[in-house]
Amino acid sequence: MAYQNVGTPRFYLDLPSYLRSIGQDISNDNYLGLNCSIMQQVNDSSLSFEWNDNLGWNDLGNSSQSYFGVLNHNLSDNDLNISLNASSNEDILNASSNESDLSVFNKGCSLIIFNADDDFSNSVAVNILGATNAGAGCFTFGYYYDMPNSADLDLTMETEFDGYDSVQTLGGSTITNVRYNGSPFWFDLDDNKVEPFSVGQSNGLFKRAGRRNWSLSFSYMSDKNLFASNFMSNNYLETSSDYDSDDITNDADGNSNSVFRNNVLNDNSFTSVLQKIGNGQKFMFQPDNTNNNPDQFAICVLDQDSISIKQTAFRVYDISLKIREVW
Repeated sequence: MAYQNVGTPRFYLDLPSYLRSIGQDISNDNYLGLNCSIMQQVNDSSLSFEWNDNLGWNDLGNSSQSYFGVLNHNLSDNDLNISLNASSNEDILNASSNESDLSVFNKGCSLIIFNADDDFSNSVAVNILGATNAGAGCFTFGYYYDMPNSADLDLTMETEFDGYDSVQTLGGSTITNVRYNGSPFWFDLDDNKVEPFSVGQSNGLFKRAGRRNWSLSFSYMSDKNLFASNFMSNNYLETSSDYDSDDITNDADGNSNSVFRNNVLNDNSFTSVLQKIGNGQKFMFQPDNTNNNPDQFAICVLDQDSISIKQTAFRVYDISLKIREVW
């Protein structure tokens, strides 16, 4: 849908942000996360982002729904060689990709999604090919999640103008102090202003004002889409009745015991999403996953300290979400 309409929302869950939140170190973390407003010079053409070798890519999220992106970069007409080990991929924004290479057409922001093969381990390696004076605000990678159904028609989209103070003097005059009028400009290596999430040349003179907020409701979500089959970090199974057969598998050790196929992090359910963003972690939000224009992306947090889930029928639930743009 065009014109800022909400369709099926997509959440891009930044893995480095989650790893930091649980106290895990990750190498070269100065290039990671979603704080990308200041472009950094990438001094090494080969970067490796590594974390705890006991936490593989398949353990931390649904590997069939993986993503990789570079935000606020100057890599126009350049290639990135990325160790994706992908069986399939899709170009989302300003990119063309195959199983290992990402071609960047214009400076700005680039994003792809991919299905990671089983041998994707605990690192992401990036090689910048043929670029001089390369710069990037941040590299971001992790998992994406599409809501299983579109948001209800009864939704609210709000643009908040909260960056000013206004006082009225004794004489009746109004004095306004503007602290900010929206998300700040990003900056390139030469300190030129760049519009957030822009692709190509940014005029650096004006940008969208205000802070976006979405209040969304989702009705008739099935228990399988909403709740993880297994709320634990291991895969031990005691009771198998009433679970779908694809949620259960034989023990990887080869014995006859059945175990859960997934854990609370890599299950393809909204519970896994909340594990990664439920405690204030930032994520990228796309209100309509079929509209890949740059103005559709925002860095956000969940603006609520609890999630209320209402059962409306047998194994069917309604939930509401408040999503707030941040910087």
